[in-house]
Amino acid sequence: MKGLLLASGNAQRMGIDKNKGMIPIGDEHGVERPVFEWIVDRMVDVGIDEVVLALGVKKEEVMHHFGVPFPDDYKASHEEQCRKTEEEWRSLPPSAAAEKYRRLGVKFQASISDTLPNTAGEMANARRYLEKEDNFLFQYGDTMTNVDLKKLYAIHKACGAVETFPCMKGMKIEAGVVRFSDNGNYQGTEEKPFMEDILDIPRVKVHVKNVGDFMWPKAMTNIPVYWIGKGIWDCQALAIGNDFNVEVKEELEGKNAVQPFYFEGPQLYHHDIGDLKKYKTSDALHRKGTPWEIPKLP
Repeated sequence: MKGLLLASGNAQRMGIDKNKGMIPIGDEHGVERPVFEWIVDRMVDVGIDEVVLALGVKKEEVMHHFGVPFPDDYKASHEEQCRKTEEEWRSLPPSAAAEKYRRLGVKFQASISDTLPNTAGEMANARRYLEKEDNFLFQYGDTMTNVDLKKLYAIHKACGAVETFPCMKGMKIEAGVVRFSDNGNYQGTEEKPFMEDILDIPRVKVHVKNVGDFMWPKAMTNIPVYWIGKGIWDCQALAIGNDFNVEVKEELEGKNAVQPFYFEGPQLYHHDIGDLKKYKTSDALHRKGTPWEIPKLP
């Protein structure tokens, strides 16, 4: 089974001169792995044995880490660049991660874009590696989560959706919220709270085809990891420049081909490694061994 990982991202805004997915996260034993390696390990745990890396900026470090060769067509059009990079790789120590995945039988492919194709475009560019699959896993490279992907896959196959994705509580409001009492007295301002901490979000009955009926919160947070079915290649919005979570999702929603599924639990978490503060928080919690505590932090 195959997985597609969006692996093009620059950490310069975080003050780090690396691909964003190559910044290290430590565990409770002090062992550090790049964000991408944490994600790939989760993919392997659910049966993914071939990972397609959608690469762009800062691609060379990622490719060496996972032992990924340049595709033949890219080498043909970038011969001198590839030759110099491969010479540099030969001068570096062998990658322990590449050896680990080789022993596990995990293969890697590189889908390289010299431009900025956006998330839908990155999937479109990787089509040649994925179009023969009945289903594949698709994940954003700045997302760390422990959501049950095996359960999500079973739901995906049962309901027959083109796109199936997990949701959870924990919607952060990225602004201060002013609160008043029932009699109109100002109670203060709460800085960037979680929505469910200030509002009573009702639950509604939701039917999932061939799975059952559930009582879920009326509003939830989307976790950007998806099981994708073969019907994705019929999507006209899957094109360079489009956003997977905007144009593609809107088209699929119009075809009733999208299925969210709600997960909950005391140790469920989703970290968006989007800026330096979020990265440092995630790293600290992983080193502590309690990454699910993220909702309790400011």
